[in-house]
Amino acid sequence: TSGVALSPDGSKIAYDQTSWKVGQSVNVGTRFSASDRWTSAAEQELSRSSPKWITNTRVITRAWSTLYLRDLASSTSVEWFEYDDVWSDPDCDFLCFSQELYDPEVSRDGTRLVTMVGPLEDAHLATFTVSGNVKTSVPSVPTLTCLFHGGGDEEFSVPTIAPDNKAMAWQMSDGIWAMSNLVDCGLPNLGLVVAGGSEPSWSAASYQAPVTPKPTPKPDPKPDVKKIVVKKAPKITGTAKVGKKLKASKGTFSPAPSKYTYKWKRNGKTIKGATKSTYKLTKSDAGKKITVTVTATRSGYTKAVKTSKAKSVAVYNTKKPKISSKPAAKVGKKLKVSKGSWKGKVTKYAYQWYRGSKKIKGATKSTYKLTRADRGKKLRVKVTAKRTGAPSVSIYTAKTKKVR
Repeated sequence: TSGVALSPDGSKIAYDQTSWKVGQSVNVGTRFSASDRWTSAAEQELSRSSPKWITNTRVITRAWSTLYLRDLASSTSVEWFEYDDVWSDPDCDFLCFSQELYDPEVSRDGTRLVTMVGPLEDAHLATFTVSGNVKTSVPSVPTLTCLFHGGGDEEFSVPTIAPDNKAMAWQMSDGIWAMSNLVDCGLPNLGLVVAGGSEPSWSAASYQAPVTPKPTPKPDPKPDVKKIVVKKAPKITGTAKVGKKLKASKGTFSPAPSKYTYKWKRNGKTIKGATKSTYKLTKSDAGKKITVTVTATRSGYTKAVKTSKAKSVAVYNTKKPKISSKPAAKVGKKLKVSKGSWKGKVTKYAYQWYRGSKKIKGATKSTYKLTRADRGKKLRVKVTAKRTGAPSVSIYTAKTKKVR
Protein backbone atom coordinates (compact mmCIF):
# COMPACT_ATOMS: atom_id res chain seq x y z
CA THR A 1 0.00 0.00 0.00
CA SER A 2 1.40 3.43 -0.97
CA GLY A 3 0.61 6.82 -2.46
CA VAL A 4 -2.07 7.80 0.08
CA ALA A 5 -3.99 10.98 -0.86
CA LEU A 6 -6.47 12.81 1.44
CA SER A 7 -9.67 14.31 -0.02
CA PRO A 8 -10.14 18.12 0.21
CA ASP A 9 -12.67 17.79 3.05
CA GLY A 10 -10.49 15.24 4.90
CA SER A 11 -13.20 12.55 4.99
CA LYS A 12 -11.73 10.05 2.52
CA ILE A 13 -8.43 8.66 1.27
CA ALA A 14 -7.38 7.14 -2.05
CA TYR A 15 -4.37 4.85 -2.21
CA ASP A 16 -2.41 2.40 -4.39
CA GLN A 17 -1.92 -1.31 -3.86
CA THR A 18 1.01 -2.92 -5.69
CA SER A 19 2.40 -6.46 -5.80
CA TRP A 20 5.94 -7.39 -6.81
CA LYS A 21 6.86 -10.34 -9.01
CA VAL A 22 10.32 -11.36 -10.24
CA GLY A 23 11.81 -7.95 -9.51
CA GLN A 24 9.06 -6.04 -11.32
CA SER A 25 6.12 -4.11 -9.84
CA VAL A 26 2.59 -5.12 -10.82
CA ASN A 27 -0.04 -2.51 -10.01
CA VAL A 28 -3.13 -4.08 -8.41
CA GLY A 29 -5.10 -0.86 -8.49
CA THR A 30 -6.52 2.14 -6.67
CA ARG A 31 -8.72 1.81 -3.57
CA PHE A 32 -10.82 4.22 -1.50
CA SER A 33 -11.67 4.39 2.19
CA ALA A 34 -12.89 6.70 4.92
CA SER A 35 -9.92 8.57 6.44
CA ASP A 36 -10.66 7.64 10.08
CA ARG A 37 -11.27 3.91 9.57
CA TRP A 38 -11.02 1.29 6.87
CA THR A 39 -14.14 1.19 4.66
CA SER A 40 -14.91 0.61 1.01
CA ALA A 41 -15.76 4.22 0.09
CA ALA A 42 -15.92 3.28 -3.60
CA GLU A 43 -15.30 0.30 -5.83
CA GLN A 44 -11.65 -0.65 -6.36
CA GLU A 45 -10.28 -0.09 -9.89
CA LEU A 46 -7.53 -2.34 -11.20
CA SER A 47 -4.50 -1.17 -13.18
CA ARG A 48 -4.75 2.45 -12.02
CA SER A 49 -2.33 4.27 -9.70
CA SER A 50 -1.17 7.63 -8.29
CA PRO A 51 -4.66 8.93 -7.33
CA LYS A 52 -4.94 12.65 -6.54
CA TRP A 53 -8.19 14.35 -5.55
CA ILE A 54 -9.78 16.94 -7.82
CA THR A 55 -12.97 17.25 -5.74
CA ASN A 56 -14.36 15.27 -2.81
CA THR A 57 -15.89 12.82 -5.29
CA ARG A 58 -13.42 12.78 -8.20
CA VAL A 59 -9.75 11.79 -8.58
CA ILE A 60 -7.18 11.82 -11.36
CA THR A 61 -5.29 8.52 -11.87
CA ARG A 62 -2.84 7.12 -14.40
CA ALA A 63 -1.80 3.91 -16.14
CA TRP A 64 1.58 4.08 -17.89
CA SER A 65 1.16 6.75 -20.61
CA THR A 66 -2.52 7.64 -20.02
CA LEU A 67 -4.29 9.89 -17.48
CA TYR A 68 -7.84 9.08 -16.31
CA LEU A 69 -10.69 10.75 -14.40
CA ARG A 70 -12.61 8.64 -11.85
CA ASP A 71 -15.85 9.56 -10.08
CA LEU A 72 -16.43 7.60 -6.87
CA ALA A 73 -20.03 6.96 -7.88
CA SER A 74 -18.80 5.14 -11.00
CA SER A 75 -17.11 1.73 -11.05
CA THR A 76 -14.59 2.67 -13.74
CA SER A 77 -12.52 5.66 -14.79
CA VAL A 78 -12.74 7.59 -18.05
CA GLU A 79 -9.70 8.29 -20.22
CA TRP A 80 -8.77 11.97 -20.35
CA PHE A 81 -5.73 11.90 -22.64
CA GLU A 82 -2.53 9.98 -23.34
CA TYR A 83 1.09 10.78 -24.12
CA ASP A 84 0.64 10.49 -27.89
CA ASP A 85 -2.15 13.11 -27.82
CA VAL A 86 0.53 15.68 -26.89
CA TRP A 87 3.83 14.25 -28.13
CA SER A 88 2.94 11.99 -31.07
CA ASP A 89 5.78 10.97 -33.42
CA PRO A 90 4.51 10.90 -37.04
CA ASP A 91 7.80 9.38 -38.23
CA CYS A 92 7.53 6.27 -36.04
CA ASP A 93 5.78 3.28 -37.64
CA PHE A 94 7.35 0.27 -35.88
CA LEU A 95 7.77 -0.61 -32.20
CA CYS A 96 6.86 2.89 -31.05
CA PHE A 97 6.97 3.36 -27.29
CA SER A 98 5.10 6.10 -25.46
CA GLN A 99 6.72 7.72 -22.43
CA GLU A 100 5.30 7.16 -18.96
CA LEU A 101 3.13 9.86 -17.35
CA TYR A 102 3.24 9.79 -13.54
CA ASP A 103 2.63 11.91 -10.41
CA PRO A 104 -0.24 13.93 -12.02
CA GLU A 105 -2.02 16.68 -10.05
CA VAL A 106 -4.78 19.17 -10.93
CA SER A 107 -4.87 22.63 -9.31
CA ARG A 108 -7.63 23.36 -6.79
CA ASP A 109 -9.45 25.64 -9.24
CA GLY A 110 -9.22 23.04 -12.00
CA THR A 111 -7.38 25.28 -14.52
CA ARG A 112 -3.88 23.77 -14.30
CA LEU A 113 -2.33 20.31 -14.55
CA VAL A 114 1.19 19.12 -13.74
CA THR A 115 2.66 15.67 -14.42
CA MET A 116 6.02 13.97 -14.74
CA VAL A 117 7.05 12.52 -18.10
CA GLY A 118 9.45 9.52 -17.91
CA PRO A 119 11.84 7.78 -17.97
CA LEU A 120 13.23 8.29 -14.43
CA GLU A 121 16.84 8.88 -15.48
CA ASP A 122 15.80 11.61 -17.94
CA ALA A 123 12.52 12.88 -16.49
CA HIS A 124 10.69 16.06 -17.47
CA LEU A 125 8.03 18.05 -15.62
CA ALA A 126 5.14 19.20 -17.83
CA THR A 127 2.63 21.95 -16.98
CA PHE A 128 -0.68 22.33 -18.83
CA THR A 129 -3.58 24.75 -19.12
CA VAL A 130 -6.94 22.96 -18.77
CA SER A 131 -9.88 24.00 -20.97
CA GLY A 132 -13.29 22.94 -19.74
CA ASN A 133 -14.53 21.81 -16.35
CA VAL A 134 -12.31 18.98 -15.13
CA LYS A 135 -14.31 18.79 -11.88
CA THR A 136 -17.56 17.60 -13.49
CA SER A 137 -16.81 16.63 -17.11
CA VAL A 138 -14.06 15.23 -19.34
CA PRO A 139 -12.30 18.24 -20.90
CA SER A 140 -10.45 18.21 -24.21
CA VAL A 141 -6.71 17.45 -24.29
CA PRO A 142 -5.05 20.20 -22.18
CA THR A 143 -2.59 22.64 -23.72
CA LEU A 144 1.09 22.10 -22.91
CA THR A 145 2.43 25.27 -21.27
CA CYS A 146 5.97 24.47 -20.09
CA LEU A 147 8.31 21.47 -20.13
CA PHE A 148 11.13 21.48 -17.56
CA HIS A 149 14.07 19.05 -17.73
CA GLY A 150 15.47 17.62 -14.50
CA GLY A 151 19.05 17.48 -15.77
CA GLY A 152 19.27 13.73 -15.17
CA ASP A 153 18.41 14.03 -11.46
CA GLU A 154 16.76 10.66 -10.70
CA GLU A 155 14.91 12.09 -7.67
CA PHE A 156 13.16 14.72 -9.87
CA SER A 157 9.45 13.96 -9.17
CA VAL A 158 6.30 14.65 -7.07
CA PRO A 159 5.18 18.01 -8.53
CA THR A 160 2.42 19.73 -6.52
CA ILE A 161 0.45 22.94 -7.07
CA ALA A 162 -0.03 25.50 -4.29
CA PRO A 163 -3.47 26.57 -2.95
CA ASP A 164 -3.11 29.84 -4.93
CA ASN A 165 -3.14 27.75 -8.17
CA LYS A 166 0.08 29.49 -9.33
CA ALA A 167 3.09 28.38 -7.34
CA MET A 168 4.52 24.88 -7.72
CA ALA A 169 6.93 22.69 -5.73
CA TRP A 170 8.72 19.43 -6.57
CA GLN A 171 11.34 17.03 -5.25
CA MET A 172 14.99 16.74 -6.33
CA SER A 173 17.96 14.89 -4.85
CA ASP A 174 19.06 17.91 -2.76
CA GLY A 175 15.59 18.75 -1.40
CA ILE A 176 12.32 20.51 -2.27
CA TRP A 177 12.33 23.26 -4.91
CA ALA A 178 9.60 25.80 -5.67
CA MET A 179 8.72 28.49 -8.22
CA SER A 180 6.15 31.29 -8.03
CA ASN A 181 4.34 30.85 -11.36
CA LEU A 182 4.02 27.43 -13.01
CA VAL A 183 2.93 28.89 -16.37
CA ASP A 184 6.03 31.12 -16.67
CA CYS A 185 8.59 28.91 -18.43
CA GLY A 186 11.36 31.31 -17.44
CA LEU A 187 11.39 29.77 -13.93
CA PRO A 188 10.56 32.92 -11.88
CA ASN A 189 11.75 33.03 -8.27
CA LEU A 190 13.09 29.50 -8.54
CA GLY A 191 14.77 28.28 -5.36
CA LEU A 192 15.57 25.45 -2.96
CA VAL A 193 13.08 25.87 -0.10
CA VAL A 194 13.64 22.74 2.03
CA ALA A 195 17.16 21.30 1.82
CA GLY A 196 17.11 17.52 2.17
CA GLY A 197 13.29 17.42 1.97
CA SER A 198 11.18 15.07 -0.15
CA GLU A 199 7.58 14.39 -1.25
CA PRO A 200 6.23 17.98 -0.95
CA SER A 201 2.55 18.60 -0.18
CA TRP A 202 1.00 22.08 0.19
CA SER A 203 -1.01 23.16 3.23
CA ALA A 204 -3.50 26.01 3.39
CA ALA A 205 -2.06 27.02 6.76
CA SER A 206 1.29 28.77 7.15
CA TYR A 207 4.01 27.09 9.18
CA GLN A 208 4.79 28.46 12.66
CA ALA A 209 7.95 27.16 14.23
CA PRO A 210 7.48 26.20 17.91
CA VAL A 211 9.26 28.30 20.52
CA THR A 212 11.37 26.19 22.82
CA PRO A 213 11.91 27.73 26.28
CA LYS A 214 15.46 27.90 27.50
CA PRO A 215 16.09 25.26 30.17
CA THR A 216 17.24 26.24 33.64
CA PRO A 217 20.92 25.34 34.01
CA LYS A 218 21.55 22.41 36.34
CA PRO A 219 24.79 20.98 37.62
CA ASP A 220 26.06 18.04 35.55
CA PRO A 221 25.45 14.74 37.35
CA LYS A 222 28.25 12.23 37.55
CA PRO A 223 26.54 8.88 37.09
CA ASP A 224 28.22 5.51 37.07
CA VAL A 225 28.49 4.96 33.29
CA LYS A 226 27.66 1.45 32.08
CA LYS A 227 27.95 0.54 28.42
CA ILE A 228 26.24 -1.97 26.14
CA VAL A 229 28.92 -3.90 24.23
CA VAL A 230 28.47 -4.99 20.59
CA LYS A 231 29.26 -8.70 20.19
CA LYS A 232 27.97 -9.23 16.64
CA ALA A 233 26.96 -6.65 14.03
CA PRO A 234 23.46 -6.69 12.48
CA LYS A 235 23.15 -8.38 9.08
CA ILE A 236 20.88 -7.77 6.07
CA THR A 237 19.30 -10.77 4.33
CA GLY A 238 16.98 -11.02 1.31
CA THR A 239 17.11 -10.56 -2.46
CA ALA A 240 18.41 -7.09 -3.30
CA LYS A 241 16.02 -6.21 -6.14
CA VAL A 242 13.45 -3.42 -6.44
CA GLY A 243 10.16 -4.62 -4.95
CA LYS A 244 11.79 -7.26 -2.74
CA LYS A 245 11.87 -7.04 1.05
CA LEU A 246 15.13 -6.96 3.01
CA LYS A 247 15.31 -8.05 6.65
CA ALA A 248 17.78 -6.96 9.33
CA SER A 249 18.93 -9.13 12.20
CA LYS A 250 19.31 -7.37 15.56
CA GLY A 251 22.92 -8.36 16.02
CA THR A 252 24.22 -9.45 19.41
CA PHE A 253 24.77 -7.11 22.38
CA SER A 254 25.77 -7.55 26.01
CA PRO A 255 24.00 -7.20 28.34
CA ALA A 256 20.74 -7.95 26.52
CA PRO A 257 19.08 -4.66 25.43
CA SER A 258 15.46 -3.94 26.33
CA LYS A 259 14.76 -2.13 23.04
CA TYR A 260 16.06 -2.01 19.47
CA THR A 261 15.49 0.68 16.83
CA TYR A 262 16.35 0.55 13.13
CA LYS A 263 17.40 3.14 10.58
CA TRP A 264 17.85 2.12 6.93
CA LYS A 265 20.20 4.13 4.72
CA ARG A 266 20.74 4.48 0.96
CA ASN A 267 24.37 5.21 0.08
CA GLY A 268 24.86 6.49 3.62
CA LYS A 269 21.80 8.77 3.64
CA THR A 270 18.81 8.05 5.89
CA ILE A 271 15.72 6.72 4.08
CA LYS A 272 12.66 8.61 5.31
CA GLY A 273 10.20 6.39 7.21
CA ALA A 274 12.37 3.24 7.02
CA THR A 275 12.51 2.43 10.74
CA LYS A 276 11.39 -1.20 10.95
CA SER A 277 13.38 -4.43 10.94
CA THR A 278 12.27 -4.98 7.32
CA TYR A 279 12.50 -2.67 4.31
CA LYS A 280 10.90 -2.99 0.86
CA LEU A 281 13.22 -1.80 -1.88
CA THR A 282 11.93 0.98 -4.19
CA LYS A 283 13.04 2.37 -7.57
CA SER A 284 15.14 4.96 -5.73
CA ASP A 285 17.30 2.11 -4.35
CA ALA A 286 18.24 0.66 -7.76
CA GLY A 287 22.02 0.58 -8.22
CA LYS A 288 22.60 1.87 -4.69
CA LYS A 289 24.06 0.35 -1.50
CA ILE A 290 21.71 -0.27 1.43
CA THR A 291 22.74 -0.49 5.10
CA VAL A 292 20.84 -0.66 8.37
CA THR A 293 21.91 0.91 11.66
CA VAL A 294 20.64 -0.79 14.81
CA THR A 295 20.53 1.13 18.09
CA ALA A 296 20.30 -0.98 21.26
CA THR A 297 19.14 0.59 24.55
CA ARG A 298 18.74 -0.56 28.15
CA SER A 299 17.84 1.38 31.25
CA GLY A 300 20.95 2.51 33.14
CA TYR A 301 23.28 1.94 30.17
CA THR A 302 24.59 4.13 27.38
CA LYS A 303 23.12 3.09 24.02
CA ALA A 304 25.10 1.02 21.51
CA VAL A 305 24.94 1.78 17.77
CA LYS A 306 26.14 -0.59 15.03
CA THR A 307 25.75 -0.51 11.24
CA SER A 308 25.56 -3.58 9.02
CA LYS A 309 27.66 -4.30 5.94
CA ALA A 310 26.24 -2.76 2.76
CA LYS A 311 23.95 -4.71 0.44
CA SER A 312 24.24 -3.80 -3.26
CA VAL A 313 20.86 -3.45 -5.02
CA ALA A 314 20.32 -4.63 -8.58
CA VAL A 315 19.70 -2.14 -11.38
CA TYR A 316 16.11 -1.40 -12.49
CA ASN A 317 14.82 -1.31 -16.06
CA THR A 318 13.16 2.00 -17.00
CA LYS A 319 12.94 1.49 -20.79
CA LYS A 320 12.74 -1.95 -22.39
CA PRO A 321 15.41 -2.97 -24.89
CA LYS A 322 14.15 -3.33 -28.47
CA ILE A 323 15.17 -4.91 -31.72
CA SER A 324 15.90 -2.38 -34.45
CA SER A 325 13.23 -2.22 -37.15
CA LYS A 326 15.87 -1.74 -39.83
CA PRO A 327 16.90 -3.82 -41.65
CA ALA A 328 13.66 -5.78 -42.06
CA ALA A 329 13.46 -9.28 -40.57
CA LYS A 330 14.64 -11.22 -43.62
CA VAL A 331 16.90 -14.28 -43.96
CA GLY A 332 20.50 -13.16 -44.37
CA LYS A 333 19.97 -9.80 -42.69
CA LYS A 334 21.62 -8.87 -39.39
CA LEU A 335 19.39 -7.68 -36.53
CA LYS A 336 20.57 -5.60 -33.60
CA VAL A 337 19.10 -5.17 -30.12
CA SER A 338 19.49 -2.10 -27.90
CA LYS A 339 20.45 -2.33 -24.23
CA GLY A 340 17.40 -0.42 -23.04
CA SER A 341 17.59 2.09 -20.20
CA TRP A 342 18.44 1.21 -16.60
CA LYS A 343 18.46 2.99 -13.26
CA GLY A 344 21.82 2.30 -11.64
CA LYS A 345 25.24 1.56 -13.13
CA VAL A 346 25.35 -1.62 -15.25
CA THR A 347 28.79 -3.26 -15.34
CA LYS A 348 27.96 -5.91 -17.96
CA TYR A 349 25.21 -6.90 -20.39
CA ALA A 350 24.38 -10.41 -21.61
CA TYR A 351 22.16 -11.36 -24.56
CA GLN A 352 20.20 -14.48 -25.57
CA TRP A 353 18.20 -14.59 -28.79
CA TYR A 354 15.05 -16.73 -28.97
CA ARG A 355 13.24 -18.24 -31.94
CA GLY A 356 9.69 -18.31 -30.66
CA SER A 357 10.10 -19.63 -27.11
CA LYS A 358 13.29 -21.62 -27.79
CA LYS A 359 16.85 -20.42 -27.28
CA ILE A 360 18.97 -20.05 -30.41
CA LYS A 361 22.20 -21.88 -29.66
CA GLY A 362 25.24 -19.59 -29.75
CA ALA A 363 23.17 -16.43 -30.34
CA THR A 364 24.51 -14.47 -27.35
CA LYS A 365 25.61 -11.17 -28.86
CA SER A 366 23.79 -7.89 -29.40
CA THR A 367 23.57 -8.71 -33.12
CA TYR A 368 22.21 -11.79 -34.88
CA LYS A 369 22.27 -12.81 -38.55
CA LEU A 370 19.00 -14.41 -39.64
CA THR A 371 19.17 -17.95 -41.07
CA ARG A 372 16.78 -20.17 -42.98
CA ALA A 373 15.72 -21.78 -39.70
CA ASP A 374 14.27 -18.41 -38.69
CA ARG A 375 11.94 -18.09 -41.73
CA GLY A 376 8.30 -17.82 -40.63
CA LYS A 377 9.30 -17.38 -36.98
CA LYS A 378 9.16 -14.41 -34.61
CA LEU A 379 12.35 -13.55 -32.70
CA ARG A 380 12.92 -11.84 -29.38
CA VAL A 381 15.90 -11.21 -27.09
CA LYS A 382 16.48 -11.56 -23.36
CA VAL A 383 18.79 -8.76 -22.20
CA THR A 384 20.41 -9.31 -18.80
CA ALA A 385 21.92 -6.36 -16.91
CA LYS A 386 24.59 -7.19 -14.35
CA ARG A 387 26.05 -5.06 -11.59
CA THR A 388 29.07 -6.15 -9.53
CA GLY A 389 28.01 -7.50 -6.15
CA ALA A 390 24.27 -7.33 -6.94
CA PRO A 391 21.70 -9.73 -8.47
CA SER A 392 21.30 -9.62 -12.25
CA VAL A 393 18.03 -8.51 -13.89
CA SER A 394 16.64 -9.81 -17.21
CA ILE A 395 14.12 -8.15 -19.56
CA TYR A 396 12.63 -9.50 -22.80
CA THR A 397 12.12 -7.40 -25.93
CA ALA A 398 8.94 -7.38 -27.97
CA LYS A 399 8.85 -10.00 -30.74
CA THR A 400 9.76 -9.15 -34.32
CA LYS A 401 7.45 -9.67 -37.25
CA LYS A 402 7.68 -13.10 -38.88
CA VAL A 403 11.02 -13.56 -40.66
CA ARG A 404 10.73 -13.64 -44.43
